[in-house]
Amino acid sequence: MKKINRILLFLAVAAFSCISEFTCQAQKPPKLTKAQMQEDIAFLVQTLKDVNPHFIIREKVTGAPIRAEIDSLAATSAHIKTFKDFYYLGSSILRLCKDPHNIFRSAALDNSNRYITPEGITLTNKCVMLYRKYNSWASHPFGYIDGKYFVDRYVYDKHGKLYFPLCSQILAINDIPVDEYQKKNNIRWDVSKKKYYSSGIFLQNPRKITYQYNDTVKTVKIKDRQINNSCRDLYKEKVLWFEKDSILYIRIPEMDYSKTDFYLQGIRKNKNNTINKVVIDVRYNDGGNDYVWMETLSEIIDQPVFYKEEIYIKDSPIMLDYMKEVRKEDVSLYAHKTIEGEQFIDISETDTIFPSLTSLHYKGKIYVLADENVFSSTLAFISVCNQNTRFITVGNPSGYLSGRSFDPCSFSLPNSKLIFGITPCLDLTGVKNLEDCYDHRRDILVDTKDCNYRYYKECFTPEHLYEYDSYFKKVLEQK
Repeated sequence: MKKINRILLFLAVAAFSCISEFTCQAQKPPKLTKAQMQEDIAFLVQTLKDVNPHFIIREKVTGAPIRAEIDSLAATSAHIKTFKDFYYLGSSILRLCKDPHNIFRSAALDNSNRYITPEGITLTNKCVMLYRKYNSWASHPFGYIDGKYFVDRYVYDKHGKLYFPLCSQILAINDIPVDEYQKKNNIRWDVSKKKYYSSGIFLQNPRKITYQYNDTVKTVKIKDRQINNSCRDLYKEKVLWFEKDSILYIRIPEMDYSKTDFYLQGIRKNKNNTINKVVIDVRYNDGGNDYVWMETLSEIIDQPVFYKEEIYIKDSPIMLDYMKEVRKEDVSLYAHKTIEGEQFIDISETDTIFPSLTSLHYKGKIYVLADENVFSSTLAFISVCNQNTRFITVGNPSGYLSGRSFDPCSFSLPNSKLIFGITPCLDLTGVKNLEDCYDHRRDILVDTKDCNYRYYKECFTPEHLYEYDSYFKKVLEQK
């Protein structure tokens, strides 16, 4: 038995070695010359400029010379020596786009895309796992509230003692003022404060945090931590009917199309119930498939929902070829347009969501609970809500660029074959000034200091929603 255990231990260690580094023959990185790595970086930068339509908006609104910063960083490719350095540089360039869609990625890719290769998919999958810290946008759980950073989770040491009280204001990290410390990680834009910010803080050693609670200022050094991250049902889909107020409550934690039938069946079960209000809760939903919210709405509404899509793509050879060869669209039918001195193709259209044959034919308001953690397809949903008065958004803005789009365009680098994604669309629907491109408003704002739904084991039960949830209480207040 001991011999077997030793063998198993040896195999486990060997397997871990293969996973943690490119030590197995099949997992060795491609052998690239310095010139090839530089060529790949140059291709990455040029493709970003030719495909990503958001640079012009971000630069005009924020004043940050993003493309010049990318060029400056790309120039350091002259000094890279290893594949790891090369991958880190590429990831850093993509991060400067300030959009989590722009990363090395290979998930859910269309194999008919001639701009990517099978070996690129395999290599990118391995690299994403091996160098996950370079791809991750995750940060430690501190919230951004009205221009300041606060503790919005329970954070314990290994003895179960709190490092700092909830709602403590973070003043400095490693003796660096928090705004200064955050600069390289900021990806969201605060329209009211005119500054970039982040929804969390990335901690590096030594992790020394200075905070203020009431009138007391203290500094703690975090050696280890246990985070009471959030409620257990944060990512659990639900369809509930609250008889007390005749409210149909639909919790959609992610736009996962495989769960769509769950929402449709749950709605149909309530067809004979009196419904005075419909609540769609998309807090913490970072996107997925648009058809989830579209089909859910179809099962509820009594009248068609019409909405505009004033959308543009870059007028560049590679983008137009991608539209033709990968998306199979004839862009010659679309009009050319100049926006802020740059050339775009107008692919705008008007679309409609119709009631389904089994719809509730609900005639009232639809309240959409959306916090600062919504992204991607969920922001597309919010943009449609903003065009129709029967939708009432409740919560807080995300600070991301928002609007309708389609799946990120995917390309392989010419030598390494690594695959990267780029956001392809610019949505200017209803935009009066360029800041309107950012998700910066809700119809009903919620006090951002009140995020109680994060502190309990079960956050989306009827009991918790009625007793503690400030978002849901805002809905109850509406006549």
